[in-house]
Amino acid sequence: MPPARSSWTLAASSAALAAGAKAATGTAAAVAYTSKDKAEDSGVEDNGTGGLPFGPGPFDPAKQIGALPPLNYWDPAGFTKDETSFRQYRTAELKHGRVPMMAALGLVAAHNYHFDWIPKDAPAGWHALVECPEAGQGLGVLVLVAAYYEIVLWKEDLTKAPGNFGDPAGWSVSFPNVVYDSELRNKELNNGRFAMLATIGILTAEYARNLDAVEQLNFAFQRWGQMGGFENF
Repeated sequence: MPPARSSWTLAASSAALAAGAKAATGTAAAVAYTSKDKAEDSGVEDNGTGGLPFGPGPFDPAKQIGALPPLNYWDPAGFTKDETSFRQYRTAELKHGRVPMMAALGLVAAHNYHFDWIPKDAPAGWHALVECPEAGQGLGVLVLVAAYYEIVLWKEDLTKAPGNFGDPAGWSVSFPNVVYDSELRNKELNNGRFAMLATIGILTAEYARNLDAVEQLNFAFQRWGQMGGFENF
């Protein structure tokens, strides 16, 4: 039986895992392609911006994709100085969001599923790297795959909006009615932001309590039942 946790640790673990699951599934809804016909006709993406990467008129970061309530445009440290710096950070944000969306899904799936070369009794998550040398090999493969996407597939196109790499998985081929437009790009950014926090939460709770993502959720539900519901969590 795991040791008792403080209420904030339990809530954080549960919220982190729920966030990870939402973020991972949200990616499926967010990966469809933008207006193909418009892009082919004009050579640049429109998405309501008049065919301009930053939209019509003077550059305004508060009017770009991702500036959504409740925080709207949020850059408290003032990193964004101009179009170039905005493009740099927005590109990094999107890439950093896509990786933890898959990571959150992987942290959950690893509880029950392992690659063939991973021992069946190997732990999931962070502890797999520490206790299972074969897991390090798997991480190496993932790094190579991520590098391929970074160098070959996810190249910045200055004729498109910052961080717009199009459909990363070819979903528009299977679902031609789905368009990777401004709405879905906003969803993808939000799910990526959610997933970054979720992955950090899952790994932190795992390191602190030696419970993988699924065990965190099971323990949280068990504790929830013992305490009579969320209001007493």
